[in-house]
Amino acid sequence: MVIKFAVCKISLILFLSLIVCHCGYITGVDDSLTISRKVYTGNDLRVDGYYYRYLGEGTNRQISIYFLFRNGILLWAGPFADSTIATVEEQFRSGFYYNAVKEDKASWGVFEVDGSNIIYEKWGISIVKAKPA
Repeated sequence: MVIKFAVCKISLILFLSLIVCHCGYITGVDDSLTISRKVYTGNDLRVDGYYYRYLGEGTNRQISIYFLFRNGILLWAGPFADSTIATVEEQFRSGFYYNAVKEDKASWGVFEVDGSNIIYEKWGISIVKAKPA
């Protein structure tokens, strides 16, 4: 009886935590980004490809990819297993990835350049599971 009550209590706490944490989703109100979108007019960054960042090490190493557009928009992709980069790049080239995430707000953000630093901000993380047809 005590175990059953504890399980119910934990379940209730988890449920209430989810409601509190996701109240923005329930009300339909998104957090605002603190960085304003600005057109990138410099020449120090290339905007005809992507930038990447490794996460983890060894066999667990993954890669996050960032596309920076001249209009100040950032498209985030990942994380992907480092060993799948060739497949992921083909999805970028074919437009498949863009079509899969174009309506996914969590894949998009804004960036600005401050000296030699790229500062970016994007909405929360979501997982996009899509496979080519």
